[in-house]
Amino acid sequence: MGIHNLTKIIKKYYRPIEHPLSFYRTKKMAFDASLLTYQYLIAIRSDGAQLAYNSTSTSHISGFFYKIINLAEIGIKPLFVFDGKPPQVKSEEIARRNERRKNAAEKYSEAEEQMDKVEMEKYDKRKLKIGKEHTDEIKLLLDAMGVTYTISENEAEAFCATLCRKGIVDYVCTEDMDALCFRAPVLLKNFVKDTVAEYRLDEILRDMKLEFSAFMDLCILLGCDYAGTIKGIGPMKAETLIRRHGNIENIVKELDITDYEYEKARETFLSMKNNVDVGFVGIDWQKYDRSRVFEFLKEKNFDERRINNGLDRYEKCRNKREQSRLSDMFKKRAK
Repeated sequence: MGIHNLTKIIKKYYRPIEHPLSFYRTKKMAFDASLLTYQYLIAIRSDGAQLAYNSTSTSHISGFFYKIINLAEIGIKPLFVFDGKPPQVKSEEIARRNERRKNAAEKYSEAEEQMDKVEMEKYDKRKLKIGKEHTDEIKLLLDAMGVTYTISENEAEAFCATLCRKGIVDYVCTEDMDALCFRAPVLLKNFVKDTVAEYRLDEILRDMKLEFSAFMDLCILLGCDYAGTIKGIGPMKAETLIRRHGNIENIVKELDITDYEYEKARETFLSMKNNVDVGFVGIDWQKYDRSRVFEFLKEKNFDERRINNGLDRYEKCRNKREQSRLSDMFKKRAK
């Protein structure tokens, strides 16, 4: 879900820089794989880029396949991070999401009976839930294509943010702005588009004239996965109150609010930011198995010609990169 309306508030003071993906050549990026899977699943692919004839249930596979090829051609090294076990404090939000999906499924059935395609499309997205079968399919594809991935102990964006702060990757790639609350130094958004938007935390704090602690409290007040909102306090008022009082403690005291549970949200952001164990994460292209990729995609009823065209592109840039690596190695030995 991320942070409600945070992007709108940030853009009052700070404009993210937009670059084509090619701008990030040779960089290492940590992707929130669970969220990216969801994005591809709900995407309506009208650009002819789908591989499969039954594209509704395979758009996530197609999306990852082409994105990996694109990254390899540019020279970007990706690490895909999947969500682990959600923190306990998120249980209420998960329950709310499940209830919303249930309601959306009912609305979808009603629209289907009435043959209302517009409403069906709307509620089809809302009832969607990422299942184990979806992530297992993506993991199988990544394995076969020789792409590094890992499973976070908890939230993927917290793990990605830690990798970026430690210098293991150069960028965090996610649509969830709460990665900034985990102190991701640089966040890239809009990866399903032709250009990406770059958000730098230090510049955001500078332009908004906020300390990080006040920024995090603003994010909590706006509404996040770990805390709700206060009735009557919308995004504009939340910002005004933070600027006036500095933190949530002073706000709830001033407004005499006794039932707002914000402490666990703050504790979750801080504890994950500080305690995520990234271990040793090596990010590089691994050996890939063309026939395994082909057979997997063929099983999913993907078009064989498009599979081979994609793999030819992928193999070409992988071979070129390997030749370059070997050439550099021999040059070093010659010295």
